[in-house]
Amino acid sequence: MVVKRSAVIRLMEKIIRNEFPKVLAQKKRAAKQREKVMKNFKPLNAEMFKKHQDIVEKMQNPPSHPWRLCALGSHWVKTHERQIAKGVTIVDGHCRKNSGKREILTFDEIQEIQKRNFHQLTERPSSYEEIYKKKSSKYDSLIVGWTKYWNEIFKPSDPLEYDFVKALMTSESGYNPNVTVPVGKGKKNWARGLMQVTDETVKILNDPKGELKDHLFSISKDQVLDPNVNIATAIRWLFHKKYLAGKKLKREATWEEALIEYKGYMGDYLINPNLKMKGLGIFEKHFLYLKNSNL
Repeated sequence: MVVKRSAVIRLMEKIIRNEFPKVLAQKKRAAKQREKVMKNFKPLNAEMFKKHQDIVEKMQNPPSHPWRLCALGSHWVKTHERQIAKGVTIVDGHCRKNSGKREILTFDEIQEIQKRNFHQLTERPSSYEEIYKKKSSKYDSLIVGWTKYWNEIFKPSDPLEYDFVKALMTSESGYNPNVTVPVGKGKKNWARGLMQVTDETVKILNDPKGELKDHLFSISKDQVLDPNVNIATAIRWLFHKKYLAGKKLKREATWEEALIEYKGYMGDYLINPNLKMKGLGIFEKHFLYLKNSNL
């Protein structure tokens, strides 16, 4: 019995010597494969965790407007490519914290807000097709969307009218989204697009340390030629001009007075409120036409 037991033990030892390295190698290969799979899933897991965090953050810090994609104090970053060690990965759109507590609208979020919400709006400004034909209604949904957005953000006692914005667009560009005009001396400052937003305006709108206290932008001078961006920034600027006009007048300014500040006539207006201003006369003609076309 002792001999037989020794033979069995020797046989088991032989099997272990032959098979154990194979089993160990298999386990190592399986561990490496598992590590590789987990490494591939790591960006996806991180992305899913980030999305969950964004949802929680948005619930805890509701955005300044229902159309905003991110929580208060964050801005939207669209889907983009990211360089990694072994090539390129796709990062889905997500929210990113602002450097400060101010609200910032980026080019990407401006486009997302328009794409996700404006098609649902049924209101429209008055028609100007009798003179400008179909191009006068091409930007109506953008006028309605951004006028509604900024009215709901700032809640003025006298809400800005769609026809007011459309008349301003008519007087500034005649619905030409690509028009650029030099402003002032040296041609270093250009007015661009449908609402003739200037480079200087873009600079102020982008500056977190400038005169705007909140609701800033992160856009370039070239991006302001985009009709959606142009209208969004111009209406925001008009609200700011209403605030500045009120400061100078030491009372709440009307939208007409905001426009006087927008066009740079406030100095003359303070001296003589009855002075006829050419730029205002053109606007008033268009505004009156639009108002009457509703009657």
